[in-house]
Amino acid sequence: MKTLSIIPVKSTANAKSRLANQLGPQTREALVFSLLLNTIRILKKCLNPEDILIVSPDPDVERLAKRESLSFLKEIGGGLNSALHQATRWAAHHSFERILISPLDLPFLSPEDIQAIIGLGVEERTMVIAPDRTYYGTNLLLLNPPTNFKFCFGQESYKRHLKQSESCGLKPKVFYSFGTYFDLDDYDAYQIWMEDQNKLTQTNDSL
Repeated sequence: MKTLSIIPVKSTANAKSRLANQLGPQTREALVFSLLLNTIRILKKCLNPEDILIVSPDPDVERLAKRESLSFLKEIGGGLNSALHQATRWAAHHSFERILISPLDLPFLSPEDIQAIIGLGVEERTMVIAPDRTYYGTNLLLLNPPTNFKFCFGQESYKRHLKQSESCGLKPKVFYSFGTYFDLDDYDAYQIWMEDQNKLTQTNDSL
């Protein structure tokens, strides 16, 4: 059963806008590429490079995808949900039976998280959903199959995706772990992640 992992990436010029009051544009752009490379590294431990698709309007992201030997789909506009529908059509055209939406802002995501979600989604007509820490938003989403599913990323997406699974006849399964619920979506989360990175650097320097 072929699984395609889809990484949606906004234009880096507008990336992480919620951090704009604390971080300048160059810092935010560098952060996005750092997070993206980390996500790619995690996914490559679980999937072949040809099973990873980046969808983005950004030419710099396209160049990175090519360097990493990943598939790339140029977003034609319309926002995240539109980009995911575009990527879903690409997946069907390339004979993928399952899709896994893998955002780049989960800095503590692990290969074990990805393998567990894929494992939960083996059964046909299943949706695996990984909510954020408050069960308000959706962080990762696996659809088997993705046919006729309407993406609802945005406000209350967790609840809306559960309703969508019912409408599409998909059995919902919830996966919850620190790696999947901790999203780097505000400055408090950014500070927690930076503290962890500093500790890691200090540990490596002492070895």
